[in-house]
Parts: sequence; C-alpha cells; structure tokens
Amino acid sequence: RDTSVTGVQTCALPISAGSRALHIWNRSKPADDAYPYLANKGVSANGLRIFKGALVVPLYDTAGKLHSLQFISAGGAKRFLKDGRVSGLYFPIGRPDNVLCIVEGYATAASVHAATGYAAAVALNAGNLEPLARALREKYPEMQIIICADDDTYGKCNVGMEQAHKAARATGALIAIPAFGDNRPQGAKDFNDMALHFEIGRAHV
Repeated sequence: RDTSVTGVQTCALPISAGSRALHIWNRSKPADDAYPYLANKGVSANGLRIFKGALVVPLYDTAGKLHSLQFISAGGAKRFLKDGRVSGLYFPIGRPDNVLCIVEGYATAASVHAATGYAAAVALNAGNLEPLARALREKYPEMQIIICADDDTYGKCNVGMEQAHKAARATGALIAIPAFGDNRPQGAKDFNDMALHFEIGRAHV
C-alpha cells in the first residue's frame, strides 16, 4: 500500500518484543500483596504490576534494560510475551551485597528473599539458570552466588536439580536445596512450598 507523500511504497516495521514490553509495563498498575496468586503463595509483590487482571513480571538484562514480560494469572497460569527473550534475563528482588540467590520462579525467589534478606534473581525457568548465572557472574565476579534449586523429584527426571548443578558448575556457585523433613507434602518441590509447609510464609525459609 502507498502510504508516503512521495508516492514510494512503504510498509510498517514490526514492533519488537522489547518495545511491546515497555508499552505494557508503562500502562500497568502496581500490584499489592492481596493479589490472589501472591496471597496464596504467601509472598509480597516486590514491585510487580497488574495488566488486564494478570500479574506482570518484567524481564531485564544485567544492564537493566527491559526485554520481555511474564504474565501470571490469579490462579497461577503463566505465559511469556509473544516472541520475547528469556535467556540471560531476570527479575531482581532486592539489591545484591555479598550474596545473590538465583531462583527459578517468582514466588520461590520472594520467599528466599523474605527469609534471608539476600537479593534474589528470578530466572523464570530451569533452562535459564545457567545462562543467567553466567551473565550475573560476569556482572558480579566476586559475588557469592547461590543457586536455589527446585527439587523436581516427582518427574521422570529432576530437571530443577540437573539445571541447578549445571549452573553451579559453570559459575562456581553454591547450591541450596529445600528440605521438607519426613512429612513432605505431595508435589512440594521448592522453597516457597517449604515455607508454606512449615507455616512460615514471608518470615522464614
């Protein structure tokens, strides 16, 4: 279609995922701890926002640039912004001092941060643990990094533990594994599950 004043045929350039992410983020509203997903998990919002009824988790690179978003429904269903990047990106909770924890999911990271006071980096999935750990090791070469693993013991393979060990080996990080004692609830696998199991919610892990 000819849309130019010169008579030269033009077409619209595609909008990048980063641009769409920024547009949505700027239109979203601050979330509070009463949002159903957060309340069910017993964690705080830590700066997350709400857009069209969904919780919005921003994904940044280590320079602080926004690239994509994760959306979490009130019931816990999760999806990423279409065509958005994930590898090497994260959502930061707290400011790193001497220790930085890398955690798969938002609720788990929020539980770890609330219990320990350590900064936590939300990797969003197990496959991003190693790319994110490498990126953060480059940014913080002297930082004590702890990979807080999901113990996916109920699956055919323990993806959470496997990816956590890969990330630790690649970056010289430590690994922390949730402990549930003798009465482990069915399906429990991460530090948020551990906090809820011991009824310590936001206070301790």
